[in-house]
Amino acid sequence: MRRTVFACSEEVRLRERYYSLILTYREMVTLLDNASSYGDFVETYGRAEKVRLLFDSARAEFLNHVQEHGCEVTLEAIRAGGIAEVRTR
Repeated sequence: MRRTVFACSEEVRLRERYYSLILTYREMVTLLDNASSYGDFVETYGRAEKVRLLFDSARAEFLNHVQEHGCEVTLEAIRAGGIAEVRTR
């Protein structure tokens, strides 16, 4: 059953940043797979590593907020795929 969950604006901001960086990192991994030369690979790897560090930081910030602020229902719904809509209060 999909449901609407409520989240604070900070949770929404952190989650959107986290998901955006996940997508960016996935794109970087694809670029690494498609590197045409060693030089391209090294350059792309450096950029991918920067994105990975940003992703790790965003993930930690999001999870810390969820734990400290009590947004567990939103995180559980995200993990279960049971979100129809997220609204801020």
